[in-house]
Amino acid sequence: MFKQGIEPVQSLYIDADDKNPNSTVISLAQPDLGLPSKEYYEDQEALKKYQSGLVSILKRILGPTSLNLAKAKELDLNILTDVEIDTLVSNAIELETSIANSMVKSQDLLDPVATYNPESISSLQQSYPFLDWTAFLEEFLPPGEPLPPAIIVTSPVYLQRLTGLLQNTPKQKLRDYFVMRHAISKVYALDKDTRTLLQEMRGSIFSGTTKLPPRAQVCTKSTSSTFGFLAGRYFVLRAFGGESERAQVEKFVDLIQSSWLKRLPELDWLDAQTRSRAISKMSKIKHKLGYSIKSPDIRSDENLKEYYQNINITTTSFYDNENSATAWELADIWSRMGKPIDKARWMMDAQEVNAYYTRTGNEIVVPAGILREPFYDPDVPDYLNYGGIGMVIGHEFSHALDNAGRMFNGDGQLEQWWTNSTLKSFETAAQCYVKQYDQWTIEGQDKKQHPVNGNLTLSENLADNGGLSVAYMAYQQLASNASLQTATSNNVNMRLPGLEQLSPEALFFVNFGRVWCNKKRPSMAEQLLLTDVHSPNRVRVNAAIQNSEEFARVFQCPANSPMNPIPKCQLW
Repeated sequence: MFKQGIEPVQSLYIDADDKNPNSTVISLAQPDLGLPSKEYYEDQEALKKYQSGLVSILKRILGPTSLNLAKAKELDLNILTDVEIDTLVSNAIELETSIANSMVKSQDLLDPVATYNPESISSLQQSYPFLDWTAFLEEFLPPGEPLPPAIIVTSPVYLQRLTGLLQNTPKQKLRDYFVMRHAISKVYALDKDTRTLLQEMRGSIFSGTTKLPPRAQVCTKSTSSTFGFLAGRYFVLRAFGGESERAQVEKFVDLIQSSWLKRLPELDWLDAQTRSRAISKMSKIKHKLGYSIKSPDIRSDENLKEYYQNINITTTSFYDNENSATAWELADIWSRMGKPIDKARWMMDAQEVNAYYTRTGNEIVVPAGILREPFYDPDVPDYLNYGGIGMVIGHEFSHALDNAGRMFNGDGQLEQWWTNSTLKSFETAAQCYVKQYDQWTIEGQDKKQHPVNGNLTLSENLADNGGLSVAYMAYQQLASNASLQTATSNNVNMRLPGLEQLSPEALFFVNFGRVWCNKKRPSMAEQLLLTDVHSPNRVRVNAAIQNSEEFARVFQCPANSPMNPIPKCQLW
């Protein structure tokens, strides 16, 4: 199942070693399940819908339909009766529920120190003997590649519970669970009627929509996912200004970074030792902007052709194409074992509307996809760009010093470099944010208010607040310093026609709100509360603004009004 990208009882990934960031390491983590999070398995109504949906899907795939009977006869395959499918689904859900109950909550897996637990293969075999770990690893490692000296176990508690669970689970129940997971994982590549059954099941439980997306959208998304760098090349050629625009964005990012470097000396809760190393770390942060220029270089069609040459594509079978792409991706990932980390590799494609910071690389990455309206437009006044992409870039820089990023030094190595006094001040301030965000709620499908999890979202909330504050500071520096207003600056203090009553500073905040404006179905909003480390967008905007003294001043909000509470949570 692992060879087909299915991880039913544990997830495995290969990445930089937190304590030796130039080297690769294998990590074992909790798996993704059929439902979005462990909390869904405590909801009896959700489980009833899940069971009913799975039965309908598996009857279509494995049951005695006219199509299945004919094909089974041709291939000499077994067809399951309705009773057998009912039993299979009951067994599968029972085991999956037990696996979910064994898992640790997401918010308890956010500490890089607590999740860094190296174990030798022999120790792994002794502690978790439900699998022949040597045979399993040798199945995937490149020929001639020795077993790694250690594997990182991110949640020993989960693997301990899983070991006990699997040792006491009948083989037939395990088989039924694996059959269900395999079948459901492939439904997206099957016929429309089967895909509709899956969409209806998920829609009734957690997504809120039971209608299939247009097929063209599905195909575009699949192509972009499989051939991300290739799709990114076409996106850049069509929608991005190439090297000249990338150079312009670099100057923009430099100003955000320099604003952070000016902000850090002003923070009195950082003692001298920690401040010095924080400044050093911030100054070392590298930038990758626009698109990949190595590993592969998307500017080169020959480089891309070589990169994707081992994927076999047919014009007759989407299912076979997906299996080929999965096999290629797994081979690519495992080929990295025993080699130094390729620091030129991107973890996002150029067309993605997103950005990220890597702790082991100490770098920010801003794809071309987010360097567009409403986040960024080189032809609009600068204050709109600073309220949009400026905040996003400031947000990514903030992750270098958030509750997890602070545990890595400027070279990307896991190290406790904060003094105890600074750490205590940080934790006190962080708890203010936890309590603030805990007070925010969203309306669920039951029409009740559901609270944001301030602990789960802490890292992103700190980054939102820091990013907004530093982006505003950077714009103020630009607006007041003619020497910074190079040819890349644009209408620094221009008022917008029709909105002359709003100052450039006000429009900075307006665009900050604008870029996060969205609408979600209540059931999807509930799901994200349990699974997303980001707060809901409405909360991301309003909670960060509540903490902004600049916003209160610009919009003249009375003290202790809803958008200008006293006291505020302050860190950056």
